[in-house]
Amino acid sequence: MSKAFEFLRYGLCGLSLGIAYGSETPADVATWLLIATSVSLSLLTGIETYVIPIKSPEGSKLGWASSPYRYQSANNNLAIGLVAILLLLTNQPPTAMASVASVSVIFFALNGILHTLEGFRGEGTRAQSRFNILFRGVPSLALLLGCLPLLAQLFG
Repeated sequence: MSKAFEFLRYGLCGLSLGIAYGSETPADVATWLLIATSVSLSLLTGIETYVIPIKSPEGSKLGWASSPYRYQSANNNLAIGLVAILLLLTNQPPTAMASVASVSVIFFALNGILHTLEGFRGEGTRAQSRFNILFRGVPSLALLLGCLPLLAQLFG
C-alpha cells in the first residue's frame, strides 16, 4: 500500500507540474505549482505517515525503524499542506502561493540530499541505501529541477 501511495503522490505532482507549465497566467501557474508541491507531496506525505504504519510490507522488507522524527516531519508536511489549502481557498496572490510552494520544494530537496548522502555512505542496509538514493534522492532532484523555472517565473 505504501508503494501505491508513493506513486500516487509522484503521479499527482507530475500531472500538476505539467498543467502548471501549460498555464498562461501567473495565478494559474502558482495554483498548479502549489497543488503539485504542497498538496500532492507535503499534505499526502503527512497523511501517509499517520495512515500507513511503519510495519507495512514495504517498510518491513526494508527494515525501517520507527522514530519520533518521522512524526515531526509528518507534522511539518501537514502544516505546509494545510496552509496550501487555505491559500487556495482564499484565492491569495501568486507570490504567496509560490512562497509556500518554495518551502515544500526546499524541504523535499534538503531531505533528498540527506537521504542520498546516507545512501552513498552505506548507512543502513543495502536495500535501504538503494531506496534512499532511488526513491528519495532522485525524485527530490527531479522536483527541484522541475520547479525552479516556475518559481523563477513567479518571483520574476
